[in-house]
This record gives sequence, structure tokens and C-alpha cells, in this order.
Amino acid sequence: MKTNTKYFGTIDYEPGNVLHFPKGLFGFEQEHEFLLLPFSGNGTLFCLQSLATPQLAFVMMDPFSLTPDYAPVLQPDELHFLNVEHSEDLNYYVMCVVREPISTTTVNLRCPVSISDERTGIQVILEDTTYHMRHQLAEFAQDDEEDSDDEEVSAESGSVAQNVESGHAAQNVPAESGHSAQNAPGESGTDKEGALC
Repeated sequence: MKTNTKYFGTIDYEPGNVLHFPKGLFGFEQEHEFLLLPFSGNGTLFCLQSLATPQLAFVMMDPFSLTPDYAPVLQPDELHFLNVEHSEDLNYYVMCVVREPISTTTVNLRCPVSISDERTGIQVILEDTTYHMRHQLAEFAQDDEEDSDDEEVSAESGSVAQNVESGHAAQNVPAESGHSAQNAPGESGTDKEGALC
């Protein structure tokens, strides 16, 4: 099947790669089907592309690439909704608002997008106040190795910020390739920031 996207033009996708959000996303409750598409680069930056609205696409990051000890805990009703028993059974992505300079780009660790292996997703508000809605990338650059990673992310983010990302989605990323709290990190918004929770 084919669909139009905000960053990748027209792409082919398999119906089995569609992520289903029965409740939509915060501020976009009418949007129920998305694709998770990787931007070229180090595998930490993704595009959550609406199937119904081509110009609606959220920039997402793998939270474990920023903070490996990220440990979101969902409420029992949220776990039941996703048909899992434990928060560690889910895959997580966080929304990113790209800014200039890149160090001021923010990620929303408080309201992760949580996806089950059955490709059902939900956006939640964590009760853990350790996490905030606007963590700047600069907060996570603590040593030389992390700084090197941030340079790669910066290059990718810069392309998105200028809306000139020319890479194509060769393959839709399945939900199970995201990172759960029990998985070691490896691979892993719009500018309507207020709508992202």
C-alpha cells in the first residue's frame, strides 16, 4: 500500500506495520493509525506518521538512548488496555520538539508513547514526577561519549528542523524494534508543543 508522508514523500508500507492508537494522541484523539518510520542516521530518531493526515507527523526519540535507566511505570488500567502485565513489556518512544540551537531541543519524558508487541499504542502521563515534559538535550550530554552521540542526533535533528530530510523509509519499523524498559538500548512532535501533553 502507499501513503503520503510529511518527511518522506510517498512511500510503500505493509498493513501489518500499522500502529493502532484507539484513543489517539493527546490533542489528536481523532488520529488512530500511524507508521513509525526511521530517519537516517544513528537509529535514535523516528517519525510517527499519521496515515489519515499526511502533514501530521511527530518527531520521536528512543528515550533509552538519552537515559538508559528510564523506567516508566503505567497504571493498571493502562496495562490492561494494552493487554500486558508489566510496564517492562512495552516499547517506549518520546516526543521531541526540535529547536535551534539543537542543545535546546526538548523531549517529553513525562508523556511517553507506549506500544505493545500487538502494535497497539497509547500516550500516557506518568505519575512519576522525576520525568518532565520539556527536558533539554543539553541535560543528557554528561561525558565525551554522550557528546559524540549528541552530535549525531544534532545532525539528524537539524535536517528535520529545516524540513529537508531527504532519506527514505526503506522499511517501516515494527513496534517490537522499539525499546522496552527491560531491553538494553541499541537501536531505537510537531511544533505544537502544547498539544503534546
